Amino acid sequence: GSQPEEETVLQALAREFSERDGTAVKIEFFTWEEINSKYLAALAAGTPPNIGQHGPDLPLRFGQDGAVLPVDDLVGELGRERFFPEFLDAVCRYQEHYWSVPWFIEVRSLLIRTDWLAELNLEPPTTWDEWVRVCAAMTRDTDGDGAIDRWGFGMYGNDHFGQSWIPFAAQNGGGLFAADGSITVAAPENVAALAWYGDLYRKHRVTPPGTKSATWIDANLYYKRGLVGSLITNAYLLKELRADAPEVLAASRFYPIPVPRAGVRSRSYLGGSHLMVFRDAPHVDAARRFVRFLLDRNNYLRFLKSVEGGALPVFRDVASDPFFSDDPNLSVLIDQIAGAVRHPHRGPPNPAVGAAEGERIFGRALREVLAGTKSAEAALRDAQQATAALFARHGAA
Repeated sequence: GSQPEEETVLQALAREFSERDGTAVKIEFFTWEEINSKYLAALAAGTPPNIGQHGPDLPLRFGQDGAVLPVDDLVGELGRERFFPEFLDAVCRYQEHYWSVPWFIEVRSLLIRTDWLAELNLEPPTTWDEWVRVCAAMTRDTDGDGAIDRWGFGMYGNDHFGQSWIPFAAQNGGGLFAADGSITVAAPENVAALAWYGDLYRKHRVTPPGTKSATWIDANLYYKRGLVGSLITNAYLLKELRADAPEVLAASRFYPIPVPRAGVRSRSYLGGSHLMVFRDAPHVDAARRFVRFLLDRNNYLRFLKSVEGGALPVFRDVASDPFFSDDPNLSVLIDQIAGAVRHPHRGPPNPAVGAAEGERIFGRALREVLAGTKSAEAALRDAQQATAALFARHGAA
């Protein structure tokens, strides 16, 4: 997936590289829904692209299968110490090799209506209990017709991958996998976090009635339209608000995601994208030169600024650029990178973990809790069994 501004600047950079290097570059853009099948079809036909972009999990699987080349030397040339370690070692390294070069980071923070807080004489919440109280106060009948028309939180219950609740499990001391690789999906800390998150809808009723089927896009629209007062989202929404609802943007600020209790580190879901070089690509050397060109500091900043913070830098020194450090919202997101988690575990990355997300095992647990068909304990017990079966199929148990 890409934004129009992203495509424009990448095409411009490709032309500049071609003029400098003498190598023609053709960039094709696909949606996240179609890209997996495109890669698999190209590999089956023996015609892979030179470079591919994807989230962290697919390069690990391709590396395991021998479809992409290790890029240890590229990581070293770019400066291993420059990368955010949360994004490099946590999701790129498998069996002593890096299988992709980080391209950009996506994390999320709590976006909240500061005007609603002021109206209620409330402070931004820092703990779970404070957040529940804030959301309850924001949930109101504003026109006096007897029906609630404003809610405290925009939850997307149609979360296929579990990205919405997993960071809360990590904050609560939980994790999906232990250091030895054993599966801990049904750990009590995870159960408590999922139950607490589900209660925002089922018990506290601080989310809209359509929460169970709401998608990420729906939740962002709720916020944009002034229906909810808080939302866990990324900087892409800031760009949308700037264009479509500047009055909402002016009354909004990012804050760290609330934690179970004071002193606990705030954690976000860790997303983003990576660049991989295919083993049987026709122009491997040129592909590697193009990766270096894209991640040149000046070129890289051009790309990042084109998406207005929707993509965050993988380099710590680039994150200190005033574009990020002087922005009150982007600086919060940069700080949120520390401690961000993809699939909280204490062991090395595992290609099969992405497959568990792809089979929607962790998202299904949330949907079952919201629907009331299972308790959090039962949902995660079943999710643990499904994960174990999947790992056995992948030879990753």
